[in-house]
Amino acid sequence: DPLLLDRRTRLALRRGDIPGGRKYAAALWRLDRSMATRLMLIRAELAAGQVNTAVELLGQVYEHTPELFDAEIELVQLYVSKGELEVARKRLDRITWDLDRTSRIRLHEARAALEQKAGNEHQYRWELEQATRLRSALP
Repeated sequence: DPLLLDRRTRLALRRGDIPGGRKYAAALWRLDRSMATRLMLIRAELAAGQVNTAVELLGQVYEHTPELFDAEIELVQLYVSKGELEVARKRLDRITWDLDRTSRIRLHEARAALEQKAGNEHQYRWELEQATRLRSALP
């Protein structure tokens, strides 16, 4: 049942059961090739550190949705944590579609983390200022 697999995948990932989340996401993918399932599978692969698989799956996503943005940010954070800063920067540069204010804040925060790790203090502070400026404009 796809609905049951969807719920099990989400629950497993929320609980930190990465192997279970991947297993359920893969089973769901065999039944349902929707964009929502693809994005869930990507998130399960990212949680497991399976960067290459996640990148391959992300390369086949053409809809600019909040879920795609979330997956891209997770991938960038993984690259930054591994010290692959140029790859992370290229992924961030791919995010060119219109974003809501909250997503723009997260984008600046992700760029700030990257610049801090790269030792670019001035750019790090500028990105944080942009995030703060956008955050202060929230209702």
